[in-house]
Amino acid sequence: METSTSDYELNYDLKSQINILETMIARTEEFYGFISDELPKIEAEIDDTIEETELLISYFTDAEEKDNEITEGFQILEVLETLESKINRVYDSLSAREDIFKVLESFVNDSDNETTDFGKILTLIDELRQTLKKLNNLSINAIIFSVKSDQEGAAFRVISDEINDLSSQIQEEYETIKDKIIKLKDWNDQFADELEQLIKTETRISNEYQVEIKKIFSEVLESLQTTSNILKDFMGHVQQAVEPVYDILVLVQNQDIIRQNLENLIEILTTLKDELNDINLKQMKPKEMLDRLVFIINTTQLSQRLMDNILQQLNESLFDIKNKFLEMKNDLLEIEEEGAHLTDFFAGTTQNENSKLTSVDLIYQELVEFVPGLIEQLDELEDKYQEIITANDQFYDNIEGLQTGFAEIDKIADRFKKVEVLAKIEFTRVSNQDDSFIKNIEEAIENFINSSQENQKLYFELKDKLIADYQEFVELAEANQTEIENSSEIISDSEEKLLLTKKMVKDAIQGLHGSVDNLISEILTVNQQLDEVQKLENKGDTVIQFLAELEEESMALKEKYLDKLGEEEWEENNQRLKSLEEKFTSYIERKTAQEEINDFEDIDTGSEGGELTLF
Repeated sequence: METSTSDYELNYDLKSQINILETMIARTEEFYGFISDELPKIEAEIDDTIEETELLISYFTDAEEKDNEITEGFQILEVLETLESKINRVYDSLSAREDIFKVLESFVNDSDNETTDFGKILTLIDELRQTLKKLNNLSINAIIFSVKSDQEGAAFRVISDEINDLSSQIQEEYETIKDKIIKLKDWNDQFADELEQLIKTETRISNEYQVEIKKIFSEVLESLQTTSNILKDFMGHVQQAVEPVYDILVLVQNQDIIRQNLENLIEILTTLKDELNDINLKQMKPKEMLDRLVFIINTTQLSQRLMDNILQQLNESLFDIKNKFLEMKNDLLEIEEEGAHLTDFFAGTTQNENSKLTSVDLIYQELVEFVPGLIEQLDELEDKYQEIITANDQFYDNIEGLQTGFAEIDKIADRFKKVEVLAKIEFTRVSNQDDSFIKNIEEAIENFINSSQENQKLYFELKDKLIADYQEFVELAEANQTEIENSSEIISDSEEKLLLTKKMVKDAIQGLHGSVDNLISEILTVNQQLDEVQKLENKGDTVIQFLAELEEESMALKEKYLDKLGEEEWEENNQRLKSLEEKFTSYIERKTAQEEINDFEDIDTGSEGGELTLF
């Protein structure tokens, strides 16, 4: 006969435990959600860090090797190559002065000795003195002839006066011409000296600076290669340090299975709560009570195992995530220290004397000091060209003076021809006279005219040659001056670009340092959250302890009912446990149920496939 159940009851509030599980779901969801939100930020910081490093590297690599719109035109190698090519172009221009040498040779040859055009003109002028002396003698002879010839030779006195007057004018004009020729020769000599000095200056700049710049560029390029290798190593360390991020992306997915398992456990505890609420100790018969108690015991045992599995999953997940972040943090702290050294290095901090590394400032120092000196030399050279080009007044004044002098000589020569004609006419009026006198006059005048024409011919040849040579020099000088001016501007522009690249490098390394700091900050924030979420284990233990107490009291109550019925064991004969099967959605839950409860021996656990396998 069945006994009454009025003496026993189970007073357990499962609602509080369900609330704990719901809190755990909310907290884990919050944490994993936080991780999910932070990972893109961390990835962005990683990308920024790598981008900043690549940006830095791109400054130090060949433009063809690295395609980067930001640094286009600012690769240090490209700027240096441009600068070097422009400087070498100037050197090539300065050292390739065959055209100027030819002009110099021409001017030197023009005034080198008496066989030059200058010498010939001066010799002819001196020879002309003899002709003038003969003309003076003829003038005297004309007076004598006039006296001897009485009235018939009176005109020869006029001829004598004209010869004297013209001879005096010729003497004055040729003195002026000689003075102009000597001045022109002096200008020619001075111009040749200035050209020679100009060529020496160009040769000196070319030789001295070219050797120095080769040495500087060699040292700079070697430093840039070292710097590039340092940055590439640094970027490799950054990439290696953040590799765990991609593992964390996978680990974060554990949140799905943990949340699902907690939700499933809540459903089981909700079912258990309903069972406890349904127990009416005053009305329920012993056998029915035993069925309920066996279900409660099995369910609490299973729930404890499931809760323990969840905590294990959570701990393993958090442990793995924490280890990954810890690994990243430690690596990044080392990188931060390395980055600080890089910042000092690139920002211009002077290294100790024994260090092979040189800061960006020191890398550029020799070059930056060299370029202004070169530009100053080029400016002085340009000014010298300008000075020579513009100092042409004396040249053209002498040319113009000689032109005028020879024009006057032409006029005098015409007058001498008239004197010659007049002398012939007057001589025909004189009877019984020897014609040798008139022949002497004709010969002297012809000699003068021929000498004057020869002088003019030599002069015009010299003038044309001097003007042609001088104009050739002016054209060459203006071209050289323009090239030097343009080269100076290009070199200055390249220098400015070089200094700008230095600033860009410093800005980039500061950005790189900032990215590493931000990355570390993000990871420290995640680690703080990790420490907080690990406290959920205590809440899980509370649930397990509660279920253990419920199981213990249920077992005790079961023994009492078995004693009343005189039974040693009791098997549930209902389908309550089977109804729990649909609540198991993961392999681990079904496997646990299979191991924990005999009724679940035939449950389909699915493939093991890892804890993330969901049904």
